Amino acid sequence: MDVKVLLAPEYIKPSAEIKARELTPRIEKVVALLEQEQRKIITIYKGKELALIEEQEILLIRTEVGKVCVYLKAGDWHETNMTLAQFEEILDDEFVRISKSAIVNLEAVQSVKAAFSGMLHVTLKNDLEETISRIYRKGFKEKLKEWYS
Repeated sequence: MDVKVLLAPEYIKPSAEIKARELTPRIEKVVALLEQEQRKIITIYKGKELALIEEQEILLIRTEVGKVCVYLKAGDWHETNMTLAQFEEILDDEFVRISKSAIVNLEAVQSVKAAFSGMLHVTLKNDLEETISRIYRKGFKEKLKEWYS
């Protein structure tokens, strides 16, 4: 099997492509290994309990009345003792801070609309909405542009 690795600054998100005449057990093992690498598990602490969540399942993390809530693709959510700063340290590049109280998964963004006073509103694929504050607007736009270019 020939293997090529291409590195360049324009490659934001790693991807793999396998070209073959047929699917073999060896190729199946390689695919399984690559898929396993993509499943990063995040441990969310809630008091003395732990929830193990695949990072790709997280849509939005935001503070609500002094608590941090993690919203998932399945429509459920978890309340946690962790801070947004702690999440920023462990989450991958597809997550970006959009305000003092929220972090969003770029893969979950459905639309972005202008709001009053230079702020933006983001709608996620599950219809959750959040405001992007002016302070974080430029960083969000840059990250969104590089993510989807």
